[in-house]
Amino acid sequence: LVIKVDVIIAVHNAELTIRETVKSAMYQEIPAHLLERKINLNHGGKEVNLVDKTDVGPRHEFSMVDLQFDVCVSCYNDASTDKSLAILHSLQNEYMQEEKSPSNEQNAGSEGHSSKSVIKTSLLVGTSKEGTSSRGAGFARNQAAKLRREHEQNQRNLNTDECNNIQQDNEMYHFLCILDSDDIMHPTRIAEQTFAMLSLAYQNNLHLCEKTLMGCQFDRIPYDSTWHYSQWANSLSNERLYLEKF
Repeated sequence: LVIKVDVIIAVHNAELTIRETVKSAMYQEIPAHLLERKINLNHGGKEVNLVDKTDVGPRHEFSMVDLQFDVCVSCYNDASTDKSLAILHSLQNEYMQEEKSPSNEQNAGSEGHSSKSVIKTSLLVGTSKEGTSSRGAGFARNQAAKLRREHEQNQRNLNTDECNNIQQDNEMYHFLCILDSDDIMHPTRIAEQTFAMLSLAYQNNLHLCEKTLMGCQFDRIPYDSTWHYSQWANSLSNERLYLEKF
């Protein structure tokens, strides 16, 4: 089962924070307590096949290690006038070199984490045309959300070996994950939220994750800054969260 996650980052004059932001989204981890947790995707009668072709027949229950994560951190530079774009290109080159390194898989499992708990990640960078003005965070997020599709289409057009690795399987879930350019991710956010989404039930043969917006709690850095707002926001009930959209 393929799980695509696009981490969407709109970037405008974020040279002081963007490096740490991107690094926090790259190579996220599956926490130990989720590695063997089971998810059942048979609520709606749908049979799910794993990507592993050695596994014969349909599967309804599987663990997080059965998932094939395909995470793409997609950054769109929205007319920055600082060094944001240069930093993004530098990071892109760094990660491209890491992917080519023979020891990349071993490095991914370093610092006390097994390689199976580290999520494979790629970094894509897009930018506005030189001389244009900023069009806002909403526009930049929409452009960032297009980067994976454009990249995969380009690979198909080039008919490269990489193109052959692009998943064409319909048995796939695709999530968008929004990250501000001055925030950092908890190292297990993608796995935790993916598990929560896939654990939702089916309704009329439609998995509820396909029409669900999921939020999360947050920590402030420094810890005691805006403590009153943090306490209020992190303690909102589901009903209150629903009302807040109005």
